[in-house]
Amino acid sequence: MTAVRSLNKAAQQAETARQAERTEARKAALLALSWELEVNQELLDRQQAAGAGDAPPLLSHLALDAAFAWFSSLPDAASKAIHEAQLGLMAYNFDAEHLRSLLNGPAPDPAQQSASVQLAQHAEGRKRVGESATKTRSLIADAHSALSKALGS
Repeated sequence: MTAVRSLNKAAQQAETARQAERTEARKAALLALSWELEVNQELLDRQQAAGAGDAPPLLSHLALDAAFAWFSSLPDAASKAIHEAQLGLMAYNFDAEHLRSLLNGPAPDPAQQSASVQLAQHAEGRKRVGESATKTRSLIADAHSALSKALGS
């Protein structure tokens, strides 16, 4: 009988330890996500301040991907805001990658008729990246605010 109580107590302690580890892992993943959102917001702010001359930065989504398993543990509003930011980030990165490929291509040659086409593509790419950055900046701010509320900070 003593052995059974001892086993039950050990099982209970192990379960308590697993729950504590799970809570810490959740907290760490969501905190990393919060930091990543801040970094991405800063990158977008710097891009806006720098103007149109530089290639647009690509936004990180490592913590966003890693924290995916914990989204269901968040309030619906926070989970939805983070999902919207994730979609915005993906769209922005797509537009930024496209513009980067245009910028890394051969420079427009004014002697060729295709130069005007290339310049138009560059202008359209910059316009799309600008619009995408504006939308993504807002979505990231909303997600960061909702996540901060959910984490109680």
